[in-house]
Amino acid sequence: MKYAVNYVTPDVMELVKPSDTYIKYPGGKWDLETLKQLVDDGHKMVLHGLIPSSGSILDPNLCDHIEEFAAMVKATNQKWLSFHLDHKPKYVKESYDTTITNNIKRIREYCGEDMPILIENMPPVDTIEEWCCDPAMISKVCKKYDLGLLLDIPHAVISAKHRNEDVKKYMDSLPLGRVREIHVSGWSELSDGKLYDSHVECDEQSYDLLEYSLGRTPHCEMVSLEYAPSRDYDGHQVAKEYREKRVVNDFYVEQQRQLKKVKDIVRCREEER
Repeated sequence: MKYAVNYVTPDVMELVKPSDTYIKYPGGKWDLETLKQLVDDGHKMVLHGLIPSSGSILDPNLCDHIEEFAAMVKATNQKWLSFHLDHKPKYVKESYDTTITNNIKRIREYCGEDMPILIENMPPVDTIEEWCCDPAMISKVCKKYDLGLLLDIPHAVISAKHRNEDVKKYMDSLPLGRVREIHVSGWSELSDGKLYDSHVECDEQSYDLLEYSLGRTPHCEMVSLEYAPSRDYDGHQVAKEYREKRVVNDFYVEQQRQLKKVKDIVRCREEER
């Protein structure tokens, strides 16, 4: 099993030494120059999304910067590429079939015809259409386009609550045989009872669900710890308040503590097989 930790901030990264652990570098507004510097510093990287872009396989503008991104894919020897499955209203300009087909074609044209592509299960936040968290639709998209699955545990928790389902039953209804990577982190509950993916520290339920999912994903090759409490939604300040209570060294210490726990869980699972 391989392991990755989230890229947090340049300050925190100064404390992270190159090792057998990968750095998960996200798409969104992140830039290629910082990525190149991390590679030059000796870090092994796993790329998530397409840099820079929304990171969604359903975004018709996903591949606007594909040429420069593809050069980094080859330089960092990526074994697969992963993208969100979120269909936001601002993207509704053509059928999702046309968009996803074109994006897969462009990604493989520049990154290799045999490059595996994973989609990530997403939570039902206000900007994402609800069908994106339906296990039946996720399974349909994976099968139709021969895609793998990136299982995000907090997203599954949030989706299950939204659908009034048990989270383990929800996870079991996903195409777990296609999982090659798992994301694990903590999540937050707002005053109205809604959950959101704040990337805060894992709790015991996070670890329990990681152990549960490892027992049902025989082809999983990587667990990524997404400890990067930097996301606030809809005006809420939960992550901001969480960050303000910590200094740079706290993030590093907490990240490494969680990473050790994740590795212990994986090793126990592997010994049981």
